[in-house]
Amino acid sequence: MFKKIISIIMVVALSITGLALTGCKTTGGDKPIIGIFMPTKEQPIWAQYGKRLEEGFTAAGYEVILEFAEDVAERQ
Repeated sequence: MFKKIISIIMVVALSITGLALTGCKTTGGDKPIIGIFMPTKEQPIWAQYGKRLEEGFTAAGYEVILEFAEDVAERQ
């Protein structure tokens, strides 16, 4: 169980780092856009993480696009 929790924390941390480095773009003076990609919404934890990240980035002034890959590796 402990390994699973650590794995989830690492995935979220790496996702946030990746977003900060590559997932943001600006479109001609509008709000910067952030793309958030989660593995699946079938597991409530990923839906909650996505929702919280979306709320946080929206509050920080970003336009947010939240997508779920539904456990399809090619979409992740």
